Amino acid sequence: MIALVPEMALNGLMLGLTLMLVALGLTLVFGIVRIVNLAHGEFYMLGGMVAWYFAVKVGLNYWLALVLAMVTVSLLGAVTERFGFRYFRSNLVPSVIL
Repeated sequence: MIALVPEMALNGLMLGLTLMLVALGLTLVFGIVRIVNLAHGEFYMLGGMVAWYFAVKVGLNYWLALVLAMVTVSLLGAVTERFGFRYFRSNLVPSVIL
């Protein structure tokens, strides 16, 4: 039981840092662009799924799959901002609904 304590502490630290990364991204988007993007966590999760798809299903190198996942999700985020959020910069309520 005592041997599992460092492993549990490391897992807790990694989970906390992951949640902090998502929260900081949400804060930066709201602070700079003034858009409430509640789908920020979903984009983060989608990046993981795209990386898994490229690495496991397509059979690419892990690091190449991560780069392709970042590019893919960044393009999807840019399209979402261009055709969805750009029209609601002045009013926060429709951007929350979107």
